[in-house]
Amino acid sequence: MNTVELEITTMAHGGSGIGRIDGRVVFCPGVIPGEVVEAELVETSKKSLWRAEAISILTPSPHRVPHIWAEADISRKPDHRAGGADYGHIELAHQRELKTEILRDSLQRFGGLTSSLAHNVRVESVPGDDERNGLEWRTRVTLHADASGRLGPYAERSHTVIPVTSVPLASRSIQKSGLLETTYEGADSVRALDTTGSG
Repeated sequence: MNTVELEITTMAHGGSGIGRIDGRVVFCPGVIPGEVVEAELVETSKKSLWRAEAISILTPSPHRVPHIWAEADISRKPDHRAGGADYGHIELAHQRELKTEILRDSLQRFGGLTSSLAHNVRVESVPGDDERNGLEWRTRVTLHADASGRLGPYAERSHTVIPVTSVPLASRSIQKSGLLETTYEGADSVRALDTTGSG
């Protein structure tokens, strides 16, 4: 196992933190800018871009909170962590600050906006989001079935199903549907749709 100490400096679109080693950009999910982490290098074949998985947080961010999804928590081995809920370990207000930075950067780099115009852009909550602590908003959910028919997302960057006991980002209607109490032997995936759209 090739482990390194990695200081996270920024966030990338998609929820991975970015650090640097010897001039190379290293993407690492489950981290927050300002943190120092012990990480395992998992992809080093490209000259200037590597990927890593956080193993432990050496210097935690003051914005780190217990993950909203136990199956995605940093305490689990990387290949046993549920993918999705990429910001679930970050306090809600700071999630919006990070997303604002990412959006501003993208608008400047790809959209040609000046920094003074991009500075006016902010990611804000939608009605009801704060009351639900950023949860229960997805009205469409796709989960995959393991060999015994239990549902869950894939582990990040793999096709290994991680069975879960909850789906905290799914709408209340989906959560109460019994989706996770049923086994789906022989199925590859199951899609749930909340047609009320009410969250």
